Amino acid sequence: MKTLMIFLSLAFAGALVAQGTTELSAHPNPPAAGNINAGTANNPVLAFNLIRTQPNPPPVSLTGVSATFTGTAVAQDIVGWTLIVDSNSNGTLDIGVDQQQGSVSTTLSPSFQGLNVGIPSPITLSFWILVELSPAATPGATISLQLANTGLTTSGGGKKGGPVNSNAMTVANSNTPDISVERNSNAVASGGTDAVGNVLTSGANFTWDIFNTGGANLLLTGSPIVSAGNESNCTIIVTQPGASVLAPSGTTQFSIAVTPLSAAAFSFDVTINNNDPDSGESPYTFTVSGTGVNPSAVALFVTIDPGNGTGGLALATQPQVEARNGLGNVDTGFNGLVTAAITTGTGTTGAQLIGTVSVAASAGVVDFTDLAVDLVGTGYSLTFSSGALTPAVSATFDISVGVAAKLAVTQQPGNGSGGLALSTQPIIAVQDAGGNTITGDNTTQVTADIRSGTGSGGATLSGVATVTASGGIVMYSGLAIDIAANGYELEFTALGLTTAFSDPFDVVVGPAAKLVVSSNPGNGTGGLALSPQPIAEVQDAGGNTVDTDNSTQVTAAIFAGPTGATLLGTVANTVTNGATTYTDLAIDLAGAGYQLEFTATGLTSAVTATFDVAIGPAAALLVVTQPGNGVAGGQLAVQPLVHVVDAGGNTLTGDNSTQVTAALLGTPGALTGSDTETAVSGEVQFADLGVTLAGTGYQLEFSATGLPSVTSGTFDVGAGVAAQLFVSAQPGNGTGGLALAAQPEVQIQDAGGALVSTDNTTVVTASLFGGTTGATLLGTVTATAINGVATFANLAVNLAGTGYQLVFTSGTLAQDTSAAFDVTVGNGAALRVVVQPAGAVTGVPFTTQPQIEVVDAGGNRVTSDNSTEVTAAITLAHVGAVLTGTAQVTVASGLATFADLAVSPAGGPVTLVFEDTGSTLSPVNSDPFTVLGSGSGSGGKKKKKKGGDEGCSTGSEGSWLLLALLALLATLLVRRRRA
Repeated sequence: MKTLMIFLSLAFAGALVAQGTTELSAHPNPPAAGNINAGTANNPVLAFNLIRTQPNPPPVSLTGVSATFTGTAVAQDIVGWTLIVDSNSNGTLDIGVDQQQGSVSTTLSPSFQGLNVGIPSPITLSFWILVELSPAATPGATISLQLANTGLTTSGGGKKGGPVNSNAMTVANSNTPDISVERNSNAVASGGTDAVGNVLTSGANFTWDIFNTGGANLLLTGSPIVSAGNESNCTIIVTQPGASVLAPSGTTQFSIAVTPLSAAAFSFDVTINNNDPDSGESPYTFTVSGTGVNPSAVALFVTIDPGNGTGGLALATQPQVEARNGLGNVDTGFNGLVTAAITTGTGTTGAQLIGTVSVAASAGVVDFTDLAVDLVGTGYSLTFSSGALTPAVSATFDISVGVAAKLAVTQQPGNGSGGLALSTQPIIAVQDAGGNTITGDNTTQVTADIRSGTGSGGATLSGVATVTASGGIVMYSGLAIDIAANGYELEFTALGLTTAFSDPFDVVVGPAAKLVVSSNPGNGTGGLALSPQPIAEVQDAGGNTVDTDNSTQVTAAIFAGPTGATLLGTVANTVTNGATTYTDLAIDLAGAGYQLEFTATGLTSAVTATFDVAIGPAAALLVVTQPGNGVAGGQLAVQPLVHVVDAGGNTLTGDNSTQVTAALLGTPGALTGSDTETAVSGEVQFADLGVTLAGTGYQLEFSATGLPSVTSGTFDVGAGVAAQLFVSAQPGNGTGGLALAAQPEVQIQDAGGALVSTDNTTVVTASLFGGTTGATLLGTVTATAINGVATFANLAVNLAGTGYQLVFTSGTLAQDTSAAFDVTVGNGAALRVVVQPAGAVTGVPFTTQPQIEVVDAGGNRVTSDNSTEVTAAITLAHVGAVLTGTAQVTVASGLATFADLAVSPAGGPVTLVFEDTGSTLSPVNSDPFTVLGSGSGSGGKKKKKKGGDEGCSTGSEGSWLLLALLALLATLLVRRRRA
C-alpha cells in the first residue's frame, strides 16, 4: 500500500509539473500611499504580477479575480472597481492604452468574473485594480486591498505565491482642490506616461483637459502654467491653458504641437504646477511618448485576397494591394513597382508564380490581372513587396489540378548503344497547364518517335512506342535506336495535347552483340583453300560494326554438309577493327551444300551461304586399316589397307596405277611377305605381311612415288610358349629376420626372352643359397605369375651373413639365380637367456648366475649394443620370495651378465623375468628353479633325534621336504606346458 501511495504521489507530482503553476507576486512599482480625492476615478490601489512556472508549462487563462477589502471606507464611499491588464507589456499603468478586463465591480470587496486573459510562459503579466470614489466619500477613510492566490481562478494548473497587500489610500477632504488630467477623455496619471501612438513626421497637435475635482479653487501656479522639456527625437510648441484658476468642477485646456524629428520613438515630459495638497500631484507630471512615422507609404496592405485556381491558369480572383503610410492611409503619390511572390513555406515546395508578377502602382493602388500558380497545393499565400516598404501577405488559397493540356518529359532518355535499350528510359506525364500530373488519367495514349532532323537519317526506334497512361504517367521500358549517331531527340505525341520533346542524347556503337558474314566463301576442292575466303564482322545489336574491337576471336566451323567433314586451316582469327578475313580455310571431304558458321564467345553466330567441295589431285597416302598384332614368325592378324587420297583425304577412285611399298620400323625383327602392292580404284590392300621376332611398338611405313610417306599405328608381335625364368628385379640387402629391402620379381619368358604376358598361372618357388650355414629363408617363398611376372613380397633371412643368393624354380622351366646380397645384424628386438640361473640356496648368490643377450628379429646378438639396461625380477615364486643382489646390469657387446643374484627364503618353483628399462625389447623369462634351504649344501649326514624314528622326519625338515616336492611338481608342469 505504501508503495502504491508513493507511486500515486509521484504520478500526481509529475502531472503538476506537466501542468505548470500560476504564481502571484507583488508589482515592483506598486501604487504609493497617498490621498484620493472624493469623486475621482481611475485611482490605482493594488498592483500584482502573474507568471507561469515550472519548465515549459502550457499557457492558461485567468478567468476570475477576487480581492478582500482591508480599509475603513464603507460601501457607500465606493462607486466601483476596475481591473486593468498591462496591454503594452511595459510594466507601467497607461490609462487609455492598457485594457480594462471584465465589467466594473461595485461591491466593497471587488470580484471580477468571466475573464479570459491568457497567461503565457514565461511572460510576466502585470495587473492593477483601480477604484472610483463617490463625491460624498468620507474624508479620512482608508482604501486598501489584499489579494491571495485563492482569489485567482485559472483554466488549469496550480497556484502559488501571494498574498499581495496594497498601500493604504486616504480619502481627501472635499474642501481641498484636486487636479486631474485627461486626453480624449482618458485620464493621465501623475507620474505616468501618455502614449499618443504614431505621429507623422510632418507634425501633429494634441490637447489635454485640466479638471478640478475638489471642493476648493484649483490654482495653476506655474509660469508658464504648463512647461514641457526633456525632448527626445522631437520638437514641441506648448499653447498655455486659457485660465489659471479653476473653481470646483471647473476645466481648462492646453495643447502641444509635436513634430517628430525622424521615423522613430520620441518622448518629452510635461509639468503642471498647482495647489493640489496631494504631493503626488503637485506638481502634476507625466511623460508623453509616441513614434514618428513618415507621411509617405511605409507598408503594403492586401485589400483584395487572391482566389483559388487550377494549375497554370489565372486565379479566380486577382489580388489588389495598397501602399499605406504609417497612419494606415493610402499614399496616393506612390507609383512604385509592387512584386508578388509565393510566400516562403506555403503551398507546394518548388511551385512558381506565373503571370505579370511586378505591376506599377496607380495612386498607391496595384491591381494584378493574370497571376497563376503552376503546382497543385493547399495553403498558398502571396507576399507583396516593394523596396523598403513592409511587405504584405495575402490570405491563403488553394490550387487544384486542371484539365489535361500538355505532355512533359519527367525523365529524360539516357544515352544508348546501337540496338540496345537506352540507358535511361523516358517517363512522360500528362499534365495540366501548370505542369501538374493528371493522376486520374488512365486512357491517354502517348506515342514516341525519333524527332525529325535529329540523329542519323534512316535510324529506327524499336520497342513499344505507344503506351497508355496509368495515373497520368507513361513509362517506357524498351526503347532503342539502331544506328549510332549524336544528337538524337525523341518526340512524344497524344491527341489534343501539346507535344513534348526530349533533351538531345547520343547513341554510340554498343558492345559486340553478333557476327555477320560480309563476304561468303567460294567453292573448293578437298583439303585446298576455298576461293574466295569468307569475311566476318563483329556488330552491336543495332548492326553497327564495332570497329574498336581488336580482340574478339572468331571461330569458323562447318554448319552444314556431308557428315564427318573437317574444316581445315586457321579456323580461329582475332578481328582487326571489328572484322576478320580468313585466308586458308579448306574442307577435307568432297560434297555439296556446305555452310560455315562463325562463332565468338557471347556473340550471336552467323552462317554463310552454301558452297561445294570437289575431289582434288592425289596428295597423300592414308592408312585406312591399321596392321594388327601378331606372333613371332607368323602373319599379322590384320593386314593393312592404304588409300591414295587428295589433300582433303578423299580417295581417288579413278587411280589404278599407284604402287605402294611397306617397310618395317623398329627392332629386332624383319618384315616377311609381299611388301609392294598396286592401287585398285585408289585402294592398296596388303595380304601376307608378318614379323620374325617378338617385340612391341612396331610400325609400318608406306611410300609411293611423288607422294609423302605415311606411318601406321604401332602393333606388337607376341612371344611364344613359356620356356624360362628370368630375375627382372634383384633382391636387396636386409637385416636378420626382417623383410629384404628390395623384394625380387621373376618373369616368365619364351625361348627368345620375350615376356609371356598372358601367363597368370605359373607358380615360382624361391630357395636360399650360400651365406651363413644354418640360415633359413623366411616369408612366403612361392608367388604366382600375374601378366607373366611373379612378384615376391616378404622374403627375409634370419641369420646375418654375406653372399646370399636366391634360386627360383618352376617345374620344367629353366631356373634362374639372383645376384648376391648380404644380411646384417639389425636393431635390438628382444632379450634371450643365454645361461639359466642355477644352484639357488636361500640367501646365497646362485652358483650359476644368469646371462641375457640382446638379439635382433632374426635372433642375432646385437654386439654393438653397450647401453641397454637389463633388469631382473621375480615373476613367479612362493609366498614371501625376495630377489636380492644387483638386479640391473648394462649390456656389453650385447650381453648382460648378472653376478650376485639370490632368492630367499627357500621354496619354489621360482621364475625370473628379464626386461630392458626402456621397454622397447621383448622381455624373457628364465626356466623355473627351486631355492634350497641353508643346510642342503653341506653334504654331511643329519644327526638322528633321540627317541625318534630314524625312518621319519618331523618339524622343519618335514616342511622342507614338502616344499621341495611341490617345487619339483611345479617345474615339471611348467616344462610340460612349454613342450
